[in-house]
Amino acid sequence: MDKYRVVIGQEYFTVEAEDNFRARYEAAVKFRDRHNLSNPLGEIVAHAKARVITDPVSETATKEVLAALRKGG
Repeated sequence: MDKYRVVIGQEYFTVEAEDNFRARYEAAVKFRDRHNLSNPLGEIVAHAKARVITDPVSETATKEVLAALRKGG
């Protein structure tokens, strides 16, 4: 599963899902509950936009960081 950042209107949700559609669906459930809506989820999903959150790439090994910190820099 991947982490997704989903926006509906001006509200942001962070969800874990298998794909973009499922992420938008999960956020739509939260949005509907938050606003006490009775609309079908499909209507809310149509307003949702999602993007995968990727972890930053590290080019430095942990042991190198620790060694640098022990040296004071």
